[in-house]
Amino acid sequence: AAERARPWTEAAHADTQDKTLAAHDRVDTVDVPAPPQWARSGVPAGAYLSYADRAAALLESTLPGSGTVHVVGVEEQIQLPVLIAERLARSRPDLRVLVSSTTRSPVVVLDAPGYPIRDVVAFGGDQPRFLYNPVRDAECTVLLPDADGRIASGLIAQLPARVVRVRWGHVRRSP
Repeated sequence: AAERARPWTEAAHADTQDKTLAAHDRVDTVDVPAPPQWARSGVPAGAYLSYADRAAALLESTLPGSGTVHVVGVEEQIQLPVLIAERLARSRPDLRVLVSSTTRSPVVVLDAPGYPIRDVVAFGGDQPRFLYNPVRDAECTVLLPDADGRIASGLIAQLPARVVRVRWGHVRRSP
């Protein structure tokens, strides 16, 4: 196969906030209480550890029985997604759990053996964002948005299979 650089292209897709997400039959929303403080606000090392346990426990029942799960932090959020992915991998050894995050930083994508960035999903319209090396064979992608809960347009439409989106701070209590 010939080596080639691949430019990113924008996917045309509607806004992906709550109302639009409801129209996607392959998107499930899981309500998880928001962390007491976000990493960009100066969270002390280790502060997310018990929170990651709780969030992973809430996500477990939404995951497939086997296969690959890709945990994606949105807007460069990576600390909490890594901790949650680690806990899911430990509690669900039947799953192959991978983790990454989206970014606003463009890089060269080259589909060549040994090159670290071989694939990209580009999204976000006028403010492009990127998910490098998306896991195209994942049975499920778990999206963990940043504190504002937004996911830029176009991302979900380009993800394979089922998507589990975390909605922070909207925990419904049973009557």
